[in-house]
Amino acid sequence: MNKAFLFALILLFTFNLSAEESEKRVYNLTECIDIALRHNFDIVLQEAQVKTSGADITQAFGAYLPSVNFNAGYNRTLSNDGQSWLDVNGKIVQSNNSYNINAMTSLTIFDGFSREANYSRAQNQLNSSTLNLDQTMQLVRYNVYRQYIDVVRNAQLVKIRRENFEQGKSELARIQSQYEAGIVPINVVYSQEAELGNREIEIVQAENQLNIAKTNLLATMGLMPNFDIDFQLNVIPNYISNADIEYFRSRTGTLSLAVKNAIENRNDYKAAEMMIEASRQQITIAKAGYMPKLDANAGWRWNYFELGSFSDLGRSYAGLNLSVPIFDNFRTNMNIQNAELQLTQQEIQKQKIELNIKQAVQNAILNLETAEKQIEISDRALKAAEKNFEVTSERFRHGNANITDYTVANTQYINSQINKITAVYNYISSQKEVEYAIGILK
Repeated sequence: MNKAFLFALILLFTFNLSAEESEKRVYNLTECIDIALRHNFDIVLQEAQVKTSGADITQAFGAYLPSVNFNAGYNRTLSNDGQSWLDVNGKIVQSNNSYNINAMTSLTIFDGFSREANYSRAQNQLNSSTLNLDQTMQLVRYNVYRQYIDVVRNAQLVKIRRENFEQGKSELARIQSQYEAGIVPINVVYSQEAELGNREIEIVQAENQLNIAKTNLLATMGLMPNFDIDFQLNVIPNYISNADIEYFRSRTGTLSLAVKNAIENRNDYKAAEMMIEASRQQITIAKAGYMPKLDANAGWRWNYFELGSFSDLGRSYAGLNLSVPIFDNFRTNMNIQNAELQLTQQEIQKQKIELNIKQAVQNAILNLETAEKQIEISDRALKAAEKNFEVTSERFRHGNANITDYTVANTQYINSQINKITAVYNYISSQKEVEYAIGILK
């Protein structure tokens, strides 16, 4: 019995350990994008809007189909003297019960072209919703790219900070040995200990920035930020060559060409055009209020004091109904004014989107140019800082430089490494910004 209980505990522990390991996931960039496209809240909301627009176009098509109604009823009416009468096809029948059945179908033949305009409006709104969904997906892709790059950049910074801390520990051990040997004074040891503490603080700050970057990315993916999740770091390049810069420049072209391509490619601009067409159709719908309407109807009705005699008492009918509006208290005029206002608003919205696109493209190109310059400058600065650190370190070991010179040279070298990494990942992020602004992000 004890062996069985111990075996069960071992199985339970193994299961819990496996479950904990299974919760730990390492996502690459492609997986992050796929998850975000399925779970991002903005996409989910926009998909619901597309679904609603699909129901709208179904309803608009239904206006071309006949409507069918069926109703049946039962009544029990009593007069003051305890008697009740029922009018059955013009004949008064004494009864306490009354049954009726009515089935009718009607079809709109002409309504001032309102049906046609409404169907066209629904199609344009559906197309606009679909394009907005595509644009939202593009924005989510761009955000995932940008935040994933931010995770990789911060992970590299944590690595540099940790390496710098380990190098500082080794340097402190060497200085302590020199102090014990009487080569350097105690203040050199204190200075290096203080420097090592500063480096440890920098590790904590870098790790915090890394965790924040991961949290932001998980939120964009639509996942809870408290999951034990990590990301692959080798999917983003850490080096940009001049050939890479020239190739990407050839893709984007000049600013005027980039703006032209953005207007042609951006789905939010196309969606705004669709909404303008929908607003024009809404004006046609409103103007139909001045037009006559012709309906055809047919049906069958039955009324009796007991269930039966359906064929004898049932009556079929068919007819046409023409309604001509003469005066509707200016209701149609108000509907037209509202529709024209909506058209004006959509046209202004399109102009705003066009301006925002042009501004976004120009800002993205400027950021790209700045990132290109930063790569070249940071590369030169890193080479100089590395040489200076090597020379100063050698001089410090031989007593020809003080601890302040060594600390300054090390700080310059670390900052140059950070600037180089930041410049590379800023450039990659600027590439994605340009691709999103132009509408060519894949």
